[in-house]
Amino acid sequence: MEKSTHNITNSQEIKTIERTLNDFKALGVQNAKELSEIKTKLYLGDYKGKRLNFYANYTRNNIECSSNIDLELVGRDFNNFSTYSTGRTKSYIGNYPTTRKGDSNISKMTLAYLSAFKHICTFRKVGHVKGNPSKNLTRELMYLTMPEVECNNENSKMFAVSWSTVIKAWELKSDSQYHDYKSYFNACVDTALHEMKDGGIEVKKNNVLISVEN
Repeated sequence: MEKSTHNITNSQEIKTIERTLNDFKALGVQNAKELSEIKTKLYLGDYKGKRLNFYANYTRNNIECSSNIDLELVGRDFNNFSTYSTGRTKSYIGNYPTTRKGDSNISKMTLAYLSAFKHICTFRKVGHVKGNPSKNLTRELMYLTMPEVECNNENSKMFAVSWSTVIKAWELKSDSQYHDYKSYFNACVDTALHEMKDGGIEVKKNNVLISVEN
């Protein structure tokens, strides 16, 4: 009898947690529907004493990306770039930054990825559906640039907003040419890494980043 009661209690707790999570996601979708624009800032580190930030502004029909220092310049001079020691710092513009725990994993590959996203969002040759950002492009870029879900302030317009709730609320479409998008994206990454080669480049081998000096 005790075991049966214990199982019932656990089942009830699980259902309560699932209901709470579903309510939280539903609120995130509702809040995202109210947003016409989302502005994010990703702090990458310090280059020669100046903070390097990557900005991404999202709307339903456009994504604008920029950085206050040229990413490929920093990549070529990576020895003079100091990454944030306790993880990458992300924020919504005007909101308190959120730091991802652990050591910073900012590398030349990170800079190349962001450079590729910037190129794709600017020229819109791939990653878009009828001129609007695709679900795939938005998800991948938001994963890099948006802070974790805002959980502490229920009065915040960003409360419970995440990449998944934005995609659902804004009804973004999947890219039927996803393979072409990824091929183009990888080519942009390779080009960016080539532009950074004066300082040595980083490549992936068995999904592990290694440094290759010239």
